Amino acid sequence: MHADLRLQQADRIPDLDLLGGYKRDVGLNTLFGGLQFDVPLFNRNQGGIAAARAGEQLAEDQLAFARLNAASEIESARGAYTREEALVRETLPGMGSRAGQHETIITDAYRSGGVDLLRLLDAERVLVETRLLAIQTWREYQQSVVALQLAYGEQP
Repeated sequence: MHADLRLQQADRIPDLDLLGGYKRDVGLNTLFGGLQFDVPLFNRNQGGIAAARAGEQLAEDQLAFARLNAASEIESARGAYTREEALVRETLPGMGSRAGQHETIITDAYRSGGVDLLRLLDAERVLVETRLLAIQTWREYQQSVVALQLAYGEQP
């Protein structure tokens, strides 16, 4: 873009051409000369220079937008990764073990006749849903890892 601006600024100077020569026409020998220039003489290529400056400014603005967009994507991916990592490291282990303990207690209580079949099935459903939630959370964590790598421009 800087080259276009320099070219447009160079085009503001009118081209002057000197002409000269010799001709022979029907026995007459003639020397001729002349000066050639673009009309209008005082055209300073203001339109071309303004367009080049606008193009240069547009390119700078697009670069700034791309940088801000990349920084925003990185920050968003980093935040998602941090949240998912906290869930995987802190919440999931305790949640799974508590659901397993609850199911074990209810199973033992059912075998001894302390609870009915509906409570046992409910405890097993909670255990299955907890395991499913753990798998979904682990998947989302892995997706956040890949999203963070892509935001940094790395191959996952």
